[in-house]
Amino acid sequence: MTEEPNPLVQFSNALTARIEATKSIAVAIRLAHERRVTGIVWRPDVIVTSEQSLSKGDEFEVVTAGGSVVTARTAGRDPATNIAILRLPTPIQSLSIAGNEARVGVVVIAVGADGMGGASARLGIANIAGPEWHSSRGGV
Repeated sequence: MTEEPNPLVQFSNALTARIEATKSIAVAIRLAHERRVTGIVWRPDVIVTSEQSLSKGDEFEVVTAGGSVVTARTAGRDPATNIAILRLPTPIQSLSIAGNEARVGVVVIAVGADGMGGASARLGIANIAGPEWHSSRGGV
């Protein structure tokens, strides 16, 4: 008698594979007092992160997937949209980010950086999707 595949195990394995495949785009940006914030490698030499979470400064230590530490410089900050851009001195290898259509109810995975070169992840469900939005500070 053959056992039928367990759908929860299959789902878990699929999530694990997706996180493993995308963890190279998440980096940890070191802040003061042992704090860090996650950034996303948008292009091989560009990191996007939360402007409000990033401390003031021109240079930041960035821990890449695998644990290498590089220095990135602030390239721009926009408090209206809560986006900050850091530029790396040399490109790092990363995946190309491809998006899907945002729909209410889709399963989403938030991948972050653990600060030591590894990944962290959270699972959720998209509870709202719509047209462009305006931030509370007026950014589009």
